[in-house]
This record gives sequence, structure tokens and C-alpha cells, in this order.
Amino acid sequence: MPASAGWVMTHREPVVVPDVYADARIPHDVYRSTFVKSMVMAPIRTVAPIGAIGSYRAEPHTATEEELHLLQALADSTSVAIENIEIRNDLERRVLERTNQLQIANQELEAFSYSVSHDLRAPLATILGFAQLMNADRDLRAHPRLQRFISHIVEAAERMNSLIDDLLKLSQVSRSELQCENVDLSKMAREAIKSLQRSSPARRVKVKIAPGIRAFGDPRLLRIVLDNLLSNTWKYSSKQPNPTIEVGIQHGATPVYFVRDNGAGFDMRHVGRLFRPFERLHSQAQFPGTGVGLTTAQRIIHKHGGEIWAESDIGKGATFFFTLAPRSDASVDLTKEMVGY
Repeated sequence: MPASAGWVMTHREPVVVPDVYADARIPHDVYRSTFVKSMVMAPIRTVAPIGAIGSYRAEPHTATEEELHLLQALADSTSVAIENIEIRNDLERRVLERTNQLQIANQELEAFSYSVSHDLRAPLATILGFAQLMNADRDLRAHPRLQRFISHIVEAAERMNSLIDDLLKLSQVSRSELQCENVDLSKMAREAIKSLQRSSPARRVKVKIAPGIRAFGDPRLLRIVLDNLLSNTWKYSSKQPNPTIEVGIQHGATPVYFVRDNGAGFDMRHVGRLFRPFERLHSQAQFPGTGVGLTTAQRIIHKHGGEIWAESDIGKGATFFFTLAPRSDASVDLTKEMVGY
């Protein structure tokens, strides 16, 4: 680096040298073998300079204010370009670090899923198997109190099994990639209702599904959303004498889809707990469940770039609304999906 550049960086100000060989700041021997007779230099950044940029002439010349201004503008532009490169490199480093963290998180989730599938199910199956054998034993049937204890064991084991199934679904939803296409939500809702009717053929429920409800999203994941929402409406309207379930759409700049029932409803003061894992607003005795279904639905909607919320009154039913991102905006936010798992 020429001594003049070092002076500019040290003093953090431009230097104008009309005659190289008449300026004591310049080491004359450095320039004797060159054409340089005069120069003007400006620092690249005045705070913590990282270099200097100059203009050289083959004859003595005093730089004008305009020339000095143009040179400083060029130095400032160079500083911005270098800083942008540094920022980009830093961002690339952070993205790489975050990607590595997400890969590790995914590996941990896969290990968790494997552990849940195999390590937890095996002892649970043993407990459930022996409890069922005891429940079928004739000698034990003569002891009602013991029989009741065994029934509690079977119920707890079956509930644990359901909880494991729901946790696995939640884990798979968090890790799966979207495969989006045009989806007929009306048809999907009718199929989900038919499945619920087959599970409870004695129930008579009035169902209203608006025709032609379409969306753009992953059909497998959107079916899980409808299954969870409609299962809730089916369950929480079970104690109503005239249960009604409705699936519809509110048209607008962003379509709003909704699933409504006239069931038990809930207190809106507790709406913040609704989508938290394992949080339930009703007791197990009132309405059985694991408290994971709505969390799974929310994860799926968020993966589609949408939002989900609910409105309700106690004893007057509940309505769940959700949106999906426009077709061009549908994307997976891996960072968001990992937070709070």
C-alpha cells in the first residue's frame, strides 16, 4: 500500500498532492520509477477505514473541489458495495448455521418419532394385553372392585395409545413438505362426515356443506384439518337434541373457510389455550380427547401461510375459521414449525 494511502487511512480524510516531489508526506523514491507527478486520494469509510482510492496524473495538478467530491463519492460507493458483500456473506453464514440447526432438529424429531413408535408402544402393548387378559378372567370377574381397577388400566392404556398416534401425526406434519394442488374442500368435507357417520350410525346430525368450496393446498394435510375440525363438531354437538354442523366459505379478497356447530361451545376468555398441545377446555369425562388435534390443524394452516381462529359462546356452539395463502404465496416456514415443538 502506498504511503499516501496509509496517511489517508490513518488521518481518515482526503489528501490532495499537487506535486509528489514537493510534498514531505510522500516517499519520493517510491514514485521515481512511475509516471505519477500528482495525486488526490480519499478514504473508503471515514470511520474505521478499510482502504483508499486515488486519482493519479503524469503532471503536477491541484485537484479541484469537484474532482475531490467525485472521488469521495466513488470511495463512498465502494464502501457501500464492500459493506453489502460483508452483510451478504454474514447472512449466508447465518442461513447455513440455521439450516444445520434445522437438520439437527429434524434428525431429533425423527429419532423421537422412532422412539415413540417402537420404544413406547411395546411396553404399552404389554400393559394393555395383560389388562385385557385379566379383564376376561372369570375368577377376577367375581371381584367388582378389582374389575373396576382393571377397566381403568385399559382405558388409560388406550388413551395413551391415542395420544401416541396424535403425537406422531403432529411430528409428521411438522416435517412434511407441501404438495399443493387445487382441492375440492366440499367433497373432502362430505367424505369426512361420511366417515364420522359410519363410526356413529345411530346419531342423527343435520349437516350443511356449501357446494363448490375450493382451495389451493396439500390435499393430504387439508384433509387432516377437516378431519380434526369436523371430529370436534361431531363430538361437542353430541349432547345437543338437534345437532347441526355447517361447512362454508366467506368470499372476499382472502377467502375465509369455516366449520360451525351448535354444540357445547367454550368461554372465549380461554381461547388463547385452544391451540396449545394437550390443553383442553373440557374435562375428559365430559368429552374425551388428547388436546392435540387443534394444534395439528394450526400447524398445517400455518404451513400453508394462513391463520386459524375460533369464536364461541358457552352452550351455543363454536365456529372455527381459517385462511390459506394465495397460490403464489403458499410455502413452508420451517423455522416457525420448529419453534415450540
